[in-house]
Amino acid sequence: MAIMNNYRGNKIKIKGGVFVYSDTKESVELFKDKNCGKCKQPRTKEGHDGCLGTLKYVMNAYCGHGKTNEAYVQSLKIHFIGVFALIIINILKHK
Repeated sequence: MAIMNNYRGNKIKIKGGVFVYSDTKESVELFKDKNCGKCKQPRTKEGHDGCLGTLKYVMNAYCGHGKTNEAYVQSLKIHFIGVFALIIINILKHK
């Protein structure tokens, strides 16, 4: 039985002791910059997830790649998680 997981919204599994993408069987280690499995966008030139881009006033953020309960936004003074994080992300993306 394969152990299933996700990497940047892409389904992955362990095969022969190595994480591979479930759809292409490519090594996750060799293809870390694969487009987001949820929004299909590539990383920005700064290395941010394409679905987030660069968010003003934000120290760290994660969209959860389809897993709302894993999303978060963190600034120096406040931290949002889950659906509240996604609301903040959406607001800041349009500033």
